[in-house]
Amino acid sequence: MIGDLALALVGIGADPAAFAEDPASFDIPDSVIGFLNGELGDPPGGWPEPFRTKALQGRTWKAPAETLTEEQEAGLAGGSPSRRRMLNELLFPGPTKEFLEAREQYGDISVLPTLDYLYGLRQGEEHEVELDEGKTLILGVQSISEADERGFRTVLALINGQMRPVSVRDRSISSDVAAAEKADASEPGHVAA
Repeated sequence: MIGDLALALVGIGADPAAFAEDPASFDIPDSVIGFLNGELGDPPGGWPEPFRTKALQGRTWKAPAETLTEEQEAGLAGGSPSRRRMLNELLFPGPTKEFLEAREQYGDISVLPTLDYLYGLRQGEEHEVELDEGKTLILGVQSISEADERGFRTVLALINGQMRPVSVRDRSISSDVAAAEKADASEPGHVAA
């Protein structure tokens, strides 16, 4: 929690004196709010007042569950992967939900090399992605077209020696063309054509 707070304050360039004087005017991480509410117990000598009261003023906090559901108990009793997954859900519900949504939408991107993930594929270079032991993809970008009226570019990708055109929306280009609504798999009643 202390690290979360330090990163948040350094990230916005906060003045320590201004933060100590009026912490309620700063956006502070949920982990710190839980910490100040006693989520991990009370420190020896209690909380520094009036700082704690000022920091919690106007903020909501939901106490963690005191009892586990049957599903949670079964997950904790299971093998290593299910136990790790359940611990993540219990200890870090927000980040775990975001992680699972990203995994659902984009798949397992942990196989991508860090530079390729952060900066994308570089045109004219080959990039190797090891999916599993003995399963390696060789990727490359051959060319990128100009954007069309909808803001899409055609990227000519090379995947294991095979050329494949991929349409990619360039979000830096505004488009006035109306987009067709797509089915959302998470919504009951939506059916993709």
